Amino acid sequence: DNRPGAGGAIGTTLAAKAAPDGYTLDFGNLGPNAINPSLSTLQYDAEKDLAPISIVGSVPLIIITAQSARSVQDLIAQAKASPGKLTFGSVGIGSVSHVSGELFNSMAGTRMVHVPYKGGAPAVQAALTGEVTIMFATSLESIRHIKSGKVRALGITSSKRSPVAPDIPTVSESGLPGFEVDAWFGLLAPAATP
Repeated sequence: DNRPGAGGAIGTTLAAKAAPDGYTLDFGNLGPNAINPSLSTLQYDAEKDLAPISIVGSVPLIIITAQSARSVQDLIAQAKASPGKLTFGSVGIGSVSHVSGELFNSMAGTRMVHVPYKGGAPAVQAALTGEVTIMFATSLESIRHIKSGKVRALGITSSKRSPVAPDIPTVSESGLPGFEVDAWFGLLAPAATP
């Protein structure tokens, strides 16, 4: 049952409040389980209401754009030349794409404006059409659009280049040393599940 919205908090709340009978599991991620608890008041306690079962995997994010920036350095220069004019889309407030954009702003000394969307599909669409300047999209959301030429990849957020897209430089090697973000996905259950 896909329940998008609020950076994953809507679906995670339903899972956290579900009967601990083994029939409801949460395919969760970094946002609602590690980021959101520090940003806002939630209807669940990520540590008390959910029991982690296993990490399923992690993926890096890729900075994508349909606008004029050709590199991370170019993006930083444009953002510094026009403070508050460039935008970054995210899959919602408190999501890994939101926090990645804020981390970028902090490390680069830029002031790009956050534009939250209700999930990955509308956020990626906004990046494809140029409605937002950039988006920190998962490689799963963005790789086909990069390969088709609909958007340009400026950098990947992992510590090393990805074997899936070895031509995309890391953000760290592109001018922001130490910048690293991976989005993990895991399986969780209501806390009292046997």
